[in-house]
Amino acid sequence: MPGRGWVVSGDHNVLAERGGIAVGQVHVEHHHHAAEPVRVPRQLPLPGKDFVGREANLQDLDAKLLSPGASWPLLLTGSPGVGKTTLALYWAHLRADRFPDGQLYAGLQGFTPRRFEGIVLSNVAMSYVYIGRFDKAYGLFEDSLAAAREVGDRHAEAWALTNLGAAQRHNGVLDDSLSALRRAAEIRTAIDDLDGEAWTRAELGRTCSDLGLSDAAEAAFERSIALHLAHGNTYGRARALDQLGQHLLRTGQYARAREVWEEALPLFTALRGSDAARLRLTLASLRDFQ
Repeated sequence: MPGRGWVVSGDHNVLAERGGIAVGQVHVEHHHHAAEPVRVPRQLPLPGKDFVGREANLQDLDAKLLSPGASWPLLLTGSPGVGKTTLALYWAHLRADRFPDGQLYAGLQGFTPRRFEGIVLSNVAMSYVYIGRFDKAYGLFEDSLAAAREVGDRHAEAWALTNLGAAQRHNGVLDDSLSALRRAAEIRTAIDDLDGEAWTRAELGRTCSDLGLSDAAEAAFERSIALHLAHGNTYGRARALDQLGQHLLRTGQYARAREVWEEALPLFTALRGSDAARLRLTLASLRDFQ
């Protein structure tokens, strides 16, 4: 695998990273049943539908980022609105298979240093969650929430609470996870951040599922799916459907789980990732329960 690194646009959007710690929205996976292949985060926003005429730029990025001995990081510069972020996002999606550990993203336009901390520290904390350093992670979550609240950034506060709730679930602290995620969902709704709410609701659904709150879990997943559909986020919708299927399976609702996964399968297939193959195997295994 090529060396680790970030792709960064001129207005400070961290787009992708290979093989190490980065900032971006992270969703921690926790499975109640038999072990499954490790799921990786793929949090890149969509680059837009009308991307054309930048073949030379894409080839230049390939040469600079994928060739032997490529140096990291790479900074894209240019005047506002010229298309730096769109170019980087399109390239990162195009070369997603070269980032097997996933892609992480944080939009940092126009952030003061303190506001930057409110967003970024919670994502850095998630990196410590992945390696089991919950003591370090929780300290960073506290700092992130303090920074967000100091500058009145409710978006950053909801982001930090969502990551905190995911980390607490990963650590088995389910009641605290439920509280953090419910508060994050309330903030997302209050500030009309429906895209962010979609991700928070999915995390809330998983915590409710672990707590045995089946109706609440299904409601949260269904809300997440609807919001992702409304925003045209294919990956987010497929992921929430997959998580709903996991919940239905663990509660013995095999027929419904199959229906949900059959809805998710063409979405994952269109995304051309490994999830489609995994889901086909899962659907095949459901025959044993019918």
